[in-house]
Amino acid sequence: MTTIRLLFFALLLSWTAQAQNTIEEELREQFALPGQDCPTAEEASAHPAVIWARENLRPEDLAETLLTMANSQRAEQRFLYLLLRQAFNVREAAPPVYPGLTWPTQRALQEIDYLIIGSGPAGSVLAYELSRNGYKTVLVERGSLVRPRAVDSRALGFLKEGGGAVPTADSFMFLRNGRAVGGGATVNVDLAFAPTLPFVRKQLDKWNQPGFSAEKVARAYAWVKETIGTRTPPLGEVNRNNRILLNGAEKLGLKPAFYDLNTRSPGPGVTLANDKLGPAERLLRRALLEGQPLQVLWDLEVQKILVEKGRAVGVEVKSLTPPIHPAVVKPQPSKNRMIKAKNIIVSAGTLGSAIILLKSGLGGEQVGKGVLLHPSMPLIGHFQEHIGVLDGTASTVYATDPKRPHLLYECMSAGPDYAGFMLFGTAAERARLVERFDHLGGFGLLLIDEPHPLNRIELDDEGNPQVYYQLRGEDRERFKEGVRQGIEMLLAGGAEEVYLPTTEPLDGSENWDGHLQPLKGPATVECIPGRTIITSAHMQGSCKMGHSPRDSVIGPDFKVWGYHNLYVCDTSIFPTSVGANPMQMAYTTAKLLADRLVTSDKP
Repeated sequence: MTTIRLLFFALLLSWTAQAQNTIEEELREQFALPGQDCPTAEEASAHPAVIWARENLRPEDLAETLLTMANSQRAEQRFLYLLLRQAFNVREAAPPVYPGLTWPTQRALQEIDYLIIGSGPAGSVLAYELSRNGYKTVLVERGSLVRPRAVDSRALGFLKEGGGAVPTADSFMFLRNGRAVGGGATVNVDLAFAPTLPFVRKQLDKWNQPGFSAEKVARAYAWVKETIGTRTPPLGEVNRNNRILLNGAEKLGLKPAFYDLNTRSPGPGVTLANDKLGPAERLLRRALLEGQPLQVLWDLEVQKILVEKGRAVGVEVKSLTPPIHPAVVKPQPSKNRMIKAKNIIVSAGTLGSAIILLKSGLGGEQVGKGVLLHPSMPLIGHFQEHIGVLDGTASTVYATDPKRPHLLYECMSAGPDYAGFMLFGTAAERARLVERFDHLGGFGLLLIDEPHPLNRIELDDEGNPQVYYQLRGEDRERFKEGVRQGIEMLLAGGAEEVYLPTTEPLDGSENWDGHLQPLKGPATVECIPGRTIITSAHMQGSCKMGHSPRDSVIGPDFKVWGYHNLYVCDTSIFPTSVGANPMQMAYTTAKLLADRLVTSDKP
């Protein structure tokens, strides 16, 4: 599969798109010289970009390329779309990018073996593996479907709940959750921590679950790596921003290491639109291409799980209106209000799974209790030299502290708007920082928090979900120490000044005076709600696995206590934090359940 950028650079031209005109008018306006006729198909075929496409693209790749470009708003993609259509004499719309993906008939939604709620890493693994083994499977997702390789899905705010900044009920933290086919793995930056890492394995050992033995986890994860395409970036891929953490951690005696990434390696043909290796492409699209008995429904919200005579028999659903965007695939209006199935698997994520069980009155009193959020905070430094935080691979380095196992430091990147939003000061002060954006760099602090019963997910009197969370006890002190140490690392990595997202006074005074607070040494942040921005992208543990209904929602067999055909499988079932970004463990956990279902727990 080619990339648009490679073809674009082959053109060595500039242009503007006029999508409302005919193809011939656009071609004439965009690359024909004044006084010349519009290039014929034969002339267009002689163009270097077209020759390259003819030699390197299979027919199905060309069709997908054309559809991707036709739905793009970028001028260079639109231009190449016109050029290729003229050269190849393409007059009909390209075929769907998900072959076999059609909105099912009512008949197709009968005699379902497994109904899976949620299409994130866990739900997609289960959908792929169960349908591959011959089970008639339906996957329901409340988020939207984005055409693969059509756009950088990480940059689309409407693919995140609330645009990516939903406050907790007490305004202590901003939550980030994906809302798309592929779940959070469609919008995240693909930082992959192997569940076989020692500090992750240490957390899994706390679970005391035989189904998560080191041998079983390693075997399942080997499948995940091969199926998803997980890779480890080489040293040469570490950009200047990531070297800040690499150098600072080494100077303070911490242990820097490389993430694994679920992305394609940089090189010819790889762009931000096609570098992700997520569940939508690697699992769902593959299942449909292979003709597996899988139906995918998107923009469809599960309202509640239906129960009859002690069995889960189906779900009530509600159609949602998709966002308007060229890369979003519109669903057909659904008249279905109920879908029945022999077995139901809830994989809607830590927030979504808890909400569905709460609205359904299932799972007992432990649903939502002890939720884990991995509180995080960005630390931003100003450097004398050019950093270029957006250059190259965004994140390759993380660091652990052998003396403080609850802390992780992770490289991150964002645009100038992020710095302007997160840092508090006068408009002039923030404008000056944004102007020197290429001299800003930094990383994020992440706390491996402990479960506490008062940290929870509930429904309010109107049935709306509320997340209650505070840093409590040792977690609060650990986070404060992590901020202090992070400042030291930034300064050790070469920063002249460090900035934190807080309006708490950092100079020892009682009140903040409204100005930016540059730090040249350690400082303490008390994490006061409403004054310090703390974020979360790794919700876990709202439907914990355990050995009794008194302290958990599901048993070691993944079944909700009291129900033999109702399962939960995603990050919500973790008894404790997994000890790192949970994406890879979500894939692995689903593979463990899928293996169980296709062998011993057949419907």
